[in-house]
Amino acid sequence: MAVLCLLRLLIERKIHMIQIYNRKNISLLFLSPYTDIHISDESIFFHQRIFDTYISFHFKSMDSMHLINKLTIGINETELYLFFCKILGKNNGKEYINMLIRTGIIE
Repeated sequence: MAVLCLLRLLIERKIHMIQIYNRKNISLLFLSPYTDIHISDESIFFHQRIFDTYISFHFKSMDSMHLINKLTIGINETELYLFFCKILGKNNGKEYINMLIRTGIIE
């Protein structure tokens, strides 16, 4: 079941690869279309092809799919911060967001 959900998310991500920004979504963060994703039971691994950067997080697969879904449809910085704080149990969500932006994994 989890594999089918992930497959559906990745297909939707390919369909929405070209993001058109407007007044409603200009402040949202999106997954870069140049990012490859690998999910295991205990982690998520991002590879940004243009800058050849890598980042991994130790998340459960359902949390990883939730993150991908949010980044595919767009998420504001506060929501993403709260997501990281909830999943990782730390208050350094801003640090993780900056790392994802700096490496080109999210835009």
